[in-house]
Amino acid sequence: MHRRQVYALLGITAVGAIVRFATLDVQSFDHDEAVTAVRALHPSLFDTLSEVADGERSPPLYYVLAWGWSRIFGTGEVGLRSLSALFGTLTVPLAYLAARALVDRRRIALLAAAFVALNPYLVWYSQEARSYALMVLLTTLALVFFARALRRPDARSLALWAAASVLAIGSHYFAVFLIAPQAMWLLARKRGRRQAALAVVGVLAAGAALIPLAVSQESSGRRNGFTQIALVSRVGEAGLNFVASEEPTPFAATRPIDAVQGLAAAGGGMLLLVAIGLAATRAPPRSSVAPRSQAPSAPSRSGCRSCSRSSASTS
Repeated sequence: MHRRQVYALLGITAVGAIVRFATLDVQSFDHDEAVTAVRALHPSLFDTLSEVADGERSPPLYYVLAWGWSRIFGTGEVGLRSLSALFGTLTVPLAYLAARALVDRRRIALLAAAFVALNPYLVWYSQEARSYALMVLLTTLALVFFARALRRPDARSLALWAAASVLAIGSHYFAVFLIAPQAMWLLARKRGRRQAALAVVGVLAAGAALIPLAVSQESSGRRNGFTQIALVSRVGEAGLNFVASEEPTPFAATRPIDAVQGLAAAGGGMLLLVAIGLAATRAPPRSSVAPRSQAPSAPSRSGCRSCSRSSASTS
């Protein structure tokens, strides 16, 4: 990275940190955060893990980290939320690295980091004392090594991708929706398929080890909000929340707030269309890039001397 890009990335990351940490104490815990602070976290780590197994629907990784964090910073709003804010801040430079590995253009990578730093949805969950910010951080880390493995499928990149993928699934079960397409993509490529298969098998084994816990948590009889809302409604709500934040409920508040949400939805849709248009019209075709082996080579000095000698003798 050039010094200018380093300063730009540091500035974007600092803005993301300010946005996340500055307002951690503005509102009190919501219901799910209160469950984390009061019911899930206990003085004993064993009791915490037991409560996670009996009363949560997430893997234990976040709660182990939150338990250790709370021993130092407490279980208040700022103390507990600051862990998620740290995860959200660290996601910003990882987004830069992922975009840099995918497109190899520094400006696009800086724009990706800026979008992550200021995205309302990501900022909201970076201030939530739950496992979502950790999942975003680890899936972004997995994306970095996935992009590097696409370019050079060596054992190191694939092993790091597998490790990050296992940690992501250990933070939230829904990480599988991001990891599974990457695994299929790696297996579909001819280069490094054998090494990719070993990495994917490792991820599958770790995921399979969590299935008994997931089944036990689902059979606890607790209310499941995901199954009580239609899929179409959830998809539409998630799309609006992505550009307008999690709260308030879409188009259920005052008219000014509804207007802001409508403008955010329209702006997000326009950005998506512009991105698709640029990807379709500005991406260079593969055939326009000549392989390095076909590039013309400069004649050697000995060749030039022999040519000059032959021309001189001919004259």
